Amino acid sequence: MTNGTTTAPITAGTTGPTTSESTTTDERLMAEERMMTEHSTDTRPAGALSRVRRPVLWLLLAVFAVCNAVSSIADVNVFIGVGFGLATLGCAAALIAQHYETRRSGRS
Repeated sequence: MTNGTTTAPITAGTTGPTTSESTTTDERLMAEERMMTEHSTDTRPAGALSRVRRPVLWLLLAVFAVCNAVSSIADVNVFIGVGFGLATLGCAAALIAQHYETRRSGRS
């Protein structure tokens, strides 16, 4: 069955792409597709992690701030109050860093 077109047999003197050249091109295209797919999936979990991390950091900041205030009012060891203060400071620093990271990347 032919559809009206004829194909010429490939001879040794023709300069068309060989099977190995087309395979190399196909492999290169597939590798580029894979890289683009891998890149796009890497950004999704970071956004999801960011949405989970922010409320957790705010909760920890509030808890540590209250614990710091209570330990300052109560008659407890100074090092316990310093520990809660440092934890509060660490949560605040992480929130600030995440804010600038999110702002720089354009995510909400």
